[in-house]
Amino acid sequence: KIEHALQDEHKLFEKKLEAALEQEKVTQHRKMEAELEERNKIYNKLEADLVEREILIKKLEHDLAEKEKQHKQLLATMEEERAVHKKDMDALIQSINSGVAGQGSGDNDGLTAAINMKIESKLEELRVQLKKRYESAMEEERLAHNRTMESSLEEEKSFMTKRFETLLEEERHS
Repeated sequence: KIEHALQDEHKLFEKKLEAALEQEKVTQHRKMEAELEERNKIYNKLEADLVEREILIKKLEHDLAEKEKQHKQLLATMEEERAVHKKDMDALIQSINSGVAGQGSGDNDGLTAAINMKIESKLEELRVQLKKRYESAMEEERLAHNRTMESSLEEEKSFMTKRFETLLEEERHS
């Protein structure tokens, strides 16, 4: 009878041990699933950050191309204006020279010199104006470029901060 009771108790102990082992397996399995799920979340977050960064790069490339296009247009416009002013001044000089030449020489030499000085003065004034406009446009372009770069750096800083926080969070969970 005692031997039978001991066998029953041994069988009961084995069943309890098997149940405890099975429960431990289930607990470990759930823990592994939770860790895998957390890693998947981190991976998805990193993947989203990468996509966001690629979009940012494309935006910056587009903005840079636009700025380059505007810069080329500005230079072309300034060159056209310079050519128009030169053509107008050349026509004016030609007109004055042909009018003065038809009147003879002598007293008109002083008049011609005065007219030529006035024309040169006007040309110089136009050159100065054109130079100021060009410098102003270049300064505006430089400021726009700086604003773009500052924005880019801020976005990069934000991205890197998010990345660091993600890695820090991942490290905490490990």
